[in-house]
Amino acid sequence: HGQFDPENGSRLFAAIDAAANSIRHDQSALPMGERLDDEQVDALALVQLATGAQRSDSQSAAEVIVLIDLATLTDGIHDTSVCELSNGTQIPAHSARRILCNAAVIPAALGTNGELLDLGRSHRQANRAQRRALRVEYATCAFPDCTVTFDRCEIHHVDWFEHGGRTDLANLVPLCSRHHHLCHEGRWRLTIDHRRTITVHRPDNQHHATRRHHPTYAPHSRPSPHRGRSSPSRAA
Repeated sequence: HGQFDPENGSRLFAAIDAAANSIRHDQSALPMGERLDDEQVDALALVQLATGAQRSDSQSAAEVIVLIDLATLTDGIHDTSVCELSNGTQIPAHSARRILCNAAVIPAALGTNGELLDLGRSHRQANRAQRRALRVEYATCAFPDCTVTFDRCEIHHVDWFEHGGRTDLANLVPLCSRHHHLCHEGRWRLTIDHRRTITVHRPDNQHHATRRHHPTYAPHSRPSPHRGRSSPSRAA
C-alpha cells in the first residue's frame, strides 16, 4: 500500500491509467489470454511501468490537469473558488501556481488555441481537447447519480457512432465502464438536450431518470473529492 501527496499521486495514477488503457486495448498483452478485472489490469500496468516494459523514446510525461478559476489564480481563495486536480482532490492555490510554472497552460475556454472540438464523422475516438473540455463540464460519470470520477470514465457517443452519430462535443458524455456497457450491451438509451440535461430510458422505453447538468465549476454542484477509485491513496 502506498499513500502519496495529491500532486505526485495524480502523476503516478495518470501514468498507471494510461498504461492500463493500453493493456485493455491490446488483448495480446494479457498473460495467456486471461481476462483481468480492473484492479488486476492496474497492477499489471504498475509492474510494466516499474520494469520498463512501458518505456519508449517517444514517451511523454503524464498529464496532470488542474481546474482553477481565474479569480483564484490571480487573487487567491474566495467563497466560490475552484482549485482541484482532475480527480476532484482539492489543492492550495499556491500549489496550482507552482505547477503552472512548468506546465503548458490551456485555458478552460477550450478551442481558443485552435484545438478541434468537432470531428464529425472523420474520427470515432474523442481527441484530447474534447476530453479536456468535457472534464470542465463533468466531475463524474454523466449517468444520473453515478459518482465514478471523470478520470475513470470512457467517452460515449449519445447518438451512437455506428448509427451515424458525430464525434462532436455536443454528442459526447463521460460514462463509467458499467454504464457504458449498460447503454451498448444493455440497450439503455440516453438523450441529451442543448443544456446537456440527460434523460435515461430503459430497454422497454420506460423513463428511468433525468439529470440536469451542473458544470464542474458550479461550486454547489461539485461532488466530494473522496469518490470512486480516485482517492489520492491507492493500493498496488
